[in-house]
Amino acid sequence: MTPEEPFEAPWQADAFAMAVALIEAGRITRGEWAACLGAQRASHAADDGAGGYWQDWLAALETLSARLAPR
Repeated sequence: MTPEEPFEAPWQADAFAMAVALIEAGRITRGEWAACLGAQRASHAADDGAGGYWQDWLAALETLSARLAPR
């Protein structure tokens, strides 16, 4: 992962785009996103690398999406 190539796999770009879309649509706030992703990151070692970061990103998306799903 570098500034020139921030994503190692296409699904990471998709996950990033989904989070941005949810925020821009007003479905979640930036604060909600930051808190959820921060909670995911806090549950792992700080040195878990880019793979761990993106797994936490996905887990945060899943958590917030489940809250948005109609019941």
